[in-house]
Amino acid sequence: VWASEWTHNAMLRFDPASLPWLQLWHDMRPSVCVLAFEPCSVGRDMPLPLLAPGEAVSTSLSLLLAD
Repeated sequence: VWASEWTHNAMLRFDPASLPWLQLWHDMRPSVCVLAFEPCSVGRDMPLPLLAPGEAVSTSLSLLLAD
């Protein structure tokens, strides 16, 4: 769907306690026009946390698309 044709609403929900950072990525070249929102657990210049064997982390997010 081309951006000029998009007439719907979108909502991205996530828990900021487990995903405190939101990264934005876009490519606005003609015929590409991509926009991405990426909730994440660490900032871009931060070291990645390491999980111990058997350790788990749970997060959740939802995407609602509506007319």
